[in-house]
Amino acid sequence: MSKRTTQQFAHACGAEFEASVYEKIWVENKENIAIIESGQLNVVQCPNCEGTFLAPMPVLCTNVDAGYAVWYLPQRSDEVLDYVKSYNRQLARVASFYANPPEAGTFEELLLIIREFEQGIRDTGKIDATDLLNQSRVLSETISAKKKSGCALLVSVGIGVSATAMSLLA
Repeated sequence: MSKRTTQQFAHACGAEFEASVYEKIWVENKENIAIIESGQLNVVQCPNCEGTFLAPMPVLCTNVDAGYAVWYLPQRSDEVLDYVKSYNRQLARVASFYANPPEAGTFEELLLIIREFEQGIRDTGKIDATDLLNQSRVLSETISAKKKSGCALLVSVGIGVSATAMSLLA
């Protein structure tokens, strides 16, 4: 689901104001793709002088049905990159396309990456139930082969792998 947030901005004319910008946007929605194609994603307007500018916030663009995500980073400051890395670390616990999405710095680059995913040029990294079952089987076989005692080991498979199981694989 697309998510907007209200942020505080200061314009070159000296005005300070609040505006709503996207944090996440669903690109399977044609209206949202139109926003990107028109170059209006997170473009805000100053209520004082009516000047417009691109908000420097990162936006996670996703298509859950197709199984891909792309970061739109109009500004690549240390603060923005730290935010993206932190967000990616949180999602890395989940075996999914969210874990390490590509990054785009311009609308053109963002649209190119989205089209590459849509046309199958880029691998989406989407994990389905068959993939999870195969991962579970391989992990179970590997653990069984490395197990040194008669103790049973319970592993939760589906979303992630426990640290204990990973240490047995090492």
